[in-house]
Amino acid sequence: AYDVRMSNDTELRPDLQVAWEVDIEGEVVLDAPELVVEVVDPRTTINDLNNKKAAYARMGVPHYWVLDPTRPSLLAYELDGNTYRHVTRVCAEEPFETEDPFPVRIVLADLLGRPNSHSS
Repeated sequence: AYDVRMSNDTELRPDLQVAWEVDIEGEVVLDAPELVVEVVDPRTTINDLNNKKAAYARMGVPHYWVLDPTRPSLLAYELDGNTYRHVTRVCAEEPFETEDPFPVRIVLADLLGRPNSHSS
């Protein structure tokens, strides 16, 4: 895992990020990653949807996704000026497809595993 350095005294460690190799020095990303993904649980939801999202927007991270594996759901945001604009929310078996920041198709049920459908 790599830290994202926002300033000389502020670093955040996203759960997942996509950054250019040229921006990585040691274990620190020195410029805004293209994408940050935070995996939330009930203890971190407010921080991820408010404080971290605002911090990444100030840093200029173009894409911010919030994955909640307990629901399951994915919220996708894109930077619009200095704040994030909500792009989409998908749940369970709904596909999430985007070309930006790279072509990807995600089905949360496939990514996280489907619940055991047979009964005992």
